[in-house]
Amino acid sequence: MQHHPSLPITVDELGVVRNIRGRILKGSPTSKVRPYLRVCLRINKVPSYHLLHRLVAETRLPNPDNKEQVNHKDGDRVNNHPDNLEWVTPSENMLHAWATGLQVCSEYSRQCSAERMRAAQRLRWRHATID
Repeated sequence: MQHHPSLPITVDELGVVRNIRGRILKGSPTSKVRPYLRVCLRINKVPSYHLLHRLVAETRLPNPDNKEQVNHKDGDRVNNHPDNLEWVTPSENMLHAWATGLQVCSEYSRQCSAERMRAAQRLRWRHATID
């Protein structure tokens, strides 16, 4: 069990989050379409909502480069096991989404330049040869 650096929770090696009383915080989906799990923590009787995967990453994963986003390696947003999470930059996160087919990268997309499309295709090819 490791304690979160600033919140009254612990996270074990499987990514199970518990409050200070030891109760497991399972979380509820943020939306029906593309759900991330979030939990409500009451600190001094004030509710605050936190994404479960971020709590796991902040507690269990080092972030020496101060990357700001957490990526689910397998693309499953409810799989919050520490082995499935990694710190990434926004660009790395989008490239991963395009490479794995979670986000469509087409020539008509404003966010998708020709260079980014080639990078996503290279990543998709790497994922296909590894699997």
